[in-house]
Amino acid sequence: MIVVEDQKVNRRETVCSCGERAKLRYGSRDFFIGPRKITVLNMPYYYCERCDEASFDSKWPVDKVLKFAYLNGLNKIDWNEKVLYI
Repeated sequence: MIVVEDQKVNRRETVCSCGERAKLRYGSRDFFIGPRKITVLNMPYYYCERCDEASFDSKWPVDKVLKFAYLNGLNKIDWNEKVLYI
């Protein structure tokens, strides 16, 4: 039996809902939770140039990072330091 670890490397691209390829980028993304805006810095995301949409991999702990920021009253949080939050 061969055991394979979860893939540690992010895919470089994925298929967007419009059918085009969305490429991996890193940058700041804004999220709104109620009236509050939380900016996540240095975050990976897939961006489609055709429809100008960003999407995220379901394996990325976006919800946990946002929850930490929200509960601690942070307006900005750095994705590169996520191991400190979750």
